[in-house]
Amino acid sequence: MMRDEFGDQIVLVDHHIQDALENPWTQARKAFYGVGGIPHVVFDGGHPQIGAGGCSGTAAIYRSRIEARLAEVNSLSPVSIVGEFGTEAMTITLAARFTLVESEPLPEDTRAYLLVLEDDVSGSYDHITRAGYDEAVLLASLGDEVLVTADFPIDPSWNQQNLFGVAFLQSSGAELEVIQAAHLPEVSTDVPELAGGAESVWSLRMSPNPVAVDARGIGSATVRMALPGGADMGSLRLDLIDFQGRIVRQLYHDRPASDALTLSFDGRGTNGQPLASGSYWLRATSAAGTRETRVVVLR
Repeated sequence: MMRDEFGDQIVLVDHHIQDALENPWTQARKAFYGVGGIPHVVFDGGHPQIGAGGCSGTAAIYRSRIEARLAEVNSLSPVSIVGEFGTEAMTITLAARFTLVESEPLPEDTRAYLLVLEDDVSGSYDHITRAGYDEAVLLASLGDEVLVTADFPIDPSWNQQNLFGVAFLQSSGAELEVIQAAHLPEVSTDVPELAGGAESVWSLRMSPNPVAVDARGIGSATVRMALPGGADMGSLRLDLIDFQGRIVRQLYHDRPASDALTLSFDGRGTNGQPLASGSYWLRATSAAGTRETRVVVLR
């Protein structure tokens, strides 16, 4: 109900603690909030409503609070959150960069959270918590930033098509204030079919994706390619291209010696400098066709 009304202006998370959907993370959050009875709904971390008839029973209470917050003149968040999530085989990677955009420091007890959520669970539950990760962060001065990443194994019972990620900052002090939250957009790995009718056993992936570049300007990722068996590849060229169509790094240009290729990527461009945060295309071109996949770099 509240998501339909306010859309992406709010982030909803549902921690199940007394049924088949509970897990170690939701039990940890139960202890964090001191939950004694259910349903237990918390807005902004520090405003609980206990014993209502589900989320819809608290809609009237929270509607006025949400509307008031959105109407505040100084309601811009002190923190910018930029991130993405992607899947590789049976692993989901979440990455978020938190940047302080106001001069007021955040509480010293602030923690950053990354959550894997799932919609349409058992045909009736949305934004269900599947897994989570948190760590302490320090954002004390204007411009301070921290990158937080986490990998989660995908349980076979989860529907990968319905998984998504969220990130938020929350004080772990007495007020438990949620400072800012954001949905993390998915890194698309959709790729076009090969030209010329070559076999579809051709994959191109970079892992992890997003690629995290640390404060020293160094990243660490692996490019893996499975090439179409039996096809005459000829010379293979692998380029990283920005959204203006410029080649920012050539990773490979040679004739493959086998049907598999593994390369390293350090997050740098042709000039040896760290690439700017953003989205890029990893493009493989050969006589057998072209393959592309989207790559995200976070600094």
